[in-house]
Amino acid sequence: MRRGRGFTLIELAIVLVIIGIIIGMVLKGQDLIQNARIKKFINEVRKYELPMWICVDKLDGFPGDTNTDGLIDADPLTDTCYVNVSQSPSTHSVSIGGTSWYFYFGYGNDGTAPDRNILVMCVSQDCQTTFGDAELEFAIALDKSFDGSENPSSGVIIGATAIDDPTAGTVTNLIEDGITHSTSTTWVGLTNIVAIIYYFDKKP
Repeated sequence: MRRGRGFTLIELAIVLVIIGIIIGMVLKGQDLIQNARIKKFINEVRKYELPMWICVDKLDGFPGDTNTDGLIDADPLTDTCYVNVSQSPSTHSVSIGGTSWYFYFGYGNDGTAPDRNILVMCVSQDCQTTFGDAELEFAIALDKSFDGSENPSSGVIIGATAIDDPTAGTVTNLIEDGITHSTSTTWVGLTNIVAIIYYFDKKP
């Protein structure tokens, strides 16, 4: 009686090749999903910026600029121009690919002379929670898209390591609060970033 024989080397090689192809397809699929999430995030940032400029065109000033000095010093979301603009976001936060990536958006100025208007993105309402590696990946993609390269301490996209006492404990009312900028030249490995600051009006 003949005993059952094992796989030949050729058969094993074919199986390994098939497994490799399957793994490659899974990893590629994950990359495509993550790229889609990042693109959605960048589009959301643009969606939050656009209504501000539409209001400038209509009102000759930013919504939330109560003393017409060019700075957002009150909650712009209460301005009639802003809320009636069809492109304005319907919420202050955006879910990117599920609850794992949740960003809170707010407006204000950086509180650092000379003050400049900013769009703020945090992972918690009080802007005190530090970014993890996944959130930093979004920051890197945004930085590359807007500045052409990644550097959390220069350009219009800046990493904030601290935000002083956001008004009412929520980034949506971030007004004239001091921003501490990152001094690092790379986002990778940073453990102290609490917000992405977008200088949509003037460069810092």
